[in-house]
Amino acid sequence: MQYSQNVIGKNFFYKNSLLFFIFIFTAIFILIELKNGRYWQSDFEVYYKAAVRMLNSENLYRIVEDNFYRYKYSPAAAILYTPFTLLPFEIAKYSYTFFLSFLIYIIIKISYKMSKIDDNYIQTYKNKLFVYCIIMVGIANNFTRELHLGQANIIILFFSLFSVYTKDKNRFLSAFFLAYSGIIKPYFILFIVYYILQKEFKYLLYLILSILIISFIPLIFFNFNSFIENYQLWFNEIKIEILRERSEISYGNISIFTFFDNFFISILNLKKELSHIITLSLTGIFTYLFLIESKKKLDKNLRSFYNFSFLLSLIPLLASNGRSIYIFSFPLIFLTSFIFKRKNNLLITLYIIAIFLIGINFGDIQLISTFIRKYSLMPLGVLILLSILFYNVKKIKITNTAGI
Repeated sequence: MQYSQNVIGKNFFYKNSLLFFIFIFTAIFILIELKNGRYWQSDFEVYYKAAVRMLNSENLYRIVEDNFYRYKYSPAAAILYTPFTLLPFEIAKYSYTFFLSFLIYIIIKISYKMSKIDDNYIQTYKNKLFVYCIIMVGIANNFTRELHLGQANIIILFFSLFSVYTKDKNRFLSAFFLAYSGIIKPYFILFIVYYILQKEFKYLLYLILSILIISFIPLIFFNFNSFIENYQLWFNEIKIEILRERSEISYGNISIFTFFDNFFISILNLKKELSHIITLSLTGIFTYLFLIESKKKLDKNLRSFYNFSFLLSLIPLLASNGRSIYIFSFPLIFLTSFIFKRKNNLLITLYIIAIFLIGINFGDIQLISTFIRKYSLMPLGVLILLSILFYNVKKIKITNTAGI
């Protein structure tokens, strides 16, 4: 009896070792943050205050006492944070940090399942541990920044991946999660374009319906006039953000545009507008070629995950709000780790270089970090991984028997 209990205990720990590791890592991270007086959770505090104000039917925007940290997302996005208001903020921020860590665990599990990975593709435990460590280097910096500030990018990543995971099982549920990811931040525009190209008009109809349903949920908390007023204030916030992005050249702007500006503007002396048009055109052509190749080589389910991983990685390349959104490149980092199975030394070297360009970009390694930021090399890391993914797709020998 004692022996069977020990076996059950060991099996339970082994099956959930990843979850235990992530939670232990999170606990250690919080302790270090507390010791250094850096457990700010400034972004989460913004969401938390907005949720409290929504529950009290108050205005969400341009609150004077909030100073710099003001709520600028849709009224519907604040609903996600209402459960945390059951706890005082000083306790809620701990629960939110562990909640984000749990979502990372779910994201890894979904990625593992959808990639149809062979459990033995890394034959030895030593090699498997090395690959997992390399993957963690690629996301650790972005993951810890999410935990440090309490941002929403992990939630958006989870909603996006869960959307593609449930698409064949429940199309409306899939569309609902993708719509909610866009309600938080409108990155899902990329996926709308993708589904238009795929001629999935019924799914797009579900998506539009979901957006309408989600947008009207705040009516539970506001009267109609307050509901309209808050949405007007939100649209005003969007205009302010667009104007700010146009007028500022931020040190945190590390998009593909800033990377290619180093070549097109600094070397070829092209105008900034022309440089951006060329960059966007090249990105569009590369994306189109990848989608064509994945359609030829991959079955429908696997193709969806590969395509979403590709498109999610375009978010940090095209957006310009700092390095934290490089967390969206995690599915790409995970998928391209399969090159270790091919034992191609050149690809493995390129993969490791890309991982370090994406992951080694923080203040503790000043010399390397400053060099990476100065030349906007994080986008180069993602471009290398996208190229490796393209190569992998071309080499995959799967007969495509399914439709689009």
